[in-house]
Amino acid sequence: MKTLEFKLSFTAAQQQRVDDWLLIQKWIWNRGLGLIEEFGLWNVWNKHDKKYYQASPACYHDPETKQMIYGKPMDWKLAEGLVENRKKQMVHPIRVASGQPMLTEISYFSLLNLFAQKWHKDRVISYGDRSVKFDDCPSKFVAGAVETLANAYKAFLEGVRKFPKFKRAKDSCDTLINNNSKDVKIKGDKINIPKLGWVTVKGLSQRWPENLPFCPLKICRKGSGYYLQLTGEIPEKTKTPKFAKPIKSVGLDPGNNFVYSDDAGHQVTPPEYFKKSAGKLARLQRKMARQFKANSHEYQVKVFGKNITVRRPNADWQRKNYKKVTQKVKKLHEKISRQRRAFNHFHSTKLVNCYDQIFLENFQTKNLGEQNKSVEAGETINKCGETVKVYKQNGRKRKRGMIKKMRDNATGQLWAMIEQKAKDKSKIAFRVSAHYTSQTCPNCGNIKPKKLSERIHSCKVCGYEAPRDVAAAQVIKKRGLEMLARNGGCTEENGKKKRQKAGKSKDATTLNNEGIRASSTA
Repeated sequence: MKTLEFKLSFTAAQQQRVDDWLLIQKWIWNRGLGLIEEFGLWNVWNKHDKKYYQASPACYHDPETKQMIYGKPMDWKLAEGLVENRKKQMVHPIRVASGQPMLTEISYFSLLNLFAQKWHKDRVISYGDRSVKFDDCPSKFVAGAVETLANAYKAFLEGVRKFPKFKRAKDSCDTLINNNSKDVKIKGDKINIPKLGWVTVKGLSQRWPENLPFCPLKICRKGSGYYLQLTGEIPEKTKTPKFAKPIKSVGLDPGNNFVYSDDAGHQVTPPEYFKKSAGKLARLQRKMARQFKANSHEYQVKVFGKNITVRRPNADWQRKNYKKVTQKVKKLHEKISRQRRAFNHFHSTKLVNCYDQIFLENFQTKNLGEQNKSVEAGETINKCGETVKVYKQNGRKRKRGMIKKMRDNATGQLWAMIEQKAKDKSKIAFRVSAHYTSQTCPNCGNIKPKKLSERIHSCKVCGYEAPRDVAAAQVIKKRGLEMLARNGGCTEENGKKKRQKAGKSKDATTLNNEGIRASSTA
């Protein structure tokens, strides 16, 4: 499966319509997230049973009345009062529109039913002075927004991500997703999008094969314009080798001073695209902060049949200069991301073409990106005579620079590209355990702790010397070859499946002789 991106050429009317649809996506996200948050007040998720159980809403102490008050839902989250379901023993606010069925669980289909167009025929969504009809947005794009929200909440329940955040006034939804794009037609360099008509797509007929199905279809709004993303199984041209070549293998170790180092001693210096553009970005952001953002004014908005006075920024035409600078900032961020992605594409393609077996260090980008936690060291009295807490030095400022540099290198993106391209070309690329790779000697296997400032590996047992990252890459390659030999020339997961099919035990200690010979020749 591959995803290709194309530049879209909208007319003024089509662009305005897409912007209106993106506003509807933002409303669906905020309204759905508000209902999920409210559902959590009245029901508790049990991780073991994977079910919801009835619970009383959260309460807090009011210092004025000196009483415990139960948390009540905000007005904008509900269209009706609280609903009681005696059969399922749940009491919770459920309905978005009148006459709508009640929500009993948080899932894609239950949320999708809440945002069905039959319940929102007369709904008008207002953001500032702009008003959009809910019916204008195609139902498949609505379903895509609901599925994104459901997946984000599911990841929160599984502990993969934090609870999704609401979209603020400055935030925006920039992607339309159609997960059922079978009826979308393509003719040459044009695509027929529902309720939008035929849209010109640059290079569609040249890069996308004719009559090739695609799913999903995405429309993305970026700083430089609007883009179409199509995902499908694109056939690759395979070249048959004229003669058998020896198997080549390589071990790669990531770092901050170098994007990666291999076992042969080659090290790639980071391009630092963000660092080079930081001065220009700072100047644009200062200019953006000084621009006129328009005075606030009051206007009437209809919410659930009632006129409410809202105070928000003035019409869009009074913020032209601010929008111009904002667009420049977006374009610069997009340029940096494209430069970084092109750099990773170049090196991933080069590595996959040169080597048959690629062993990568299994580093955790999430753990490396977390800041050090503050630790209390006691209490002291300051000059004013107040007792204040004292904290230990945790190197937070030093790690901040390391995290910034690591994200600018985007080694995680490079690793993902290598794995995907190796899979497409039927080559081996997998991650190896990162434990003690920098402290282990690749020559004799002796383990010696090192500080981060020690950049040269020098073994006192065998006298082997090499750059620290290169020595770590050699250890990674050694471990990868051992894993392949242990599992008969395949990855650990595939090796377990093979052993189970052959009736061998999981604790077998015998090695496959053919795998040993293959690794030794490499």
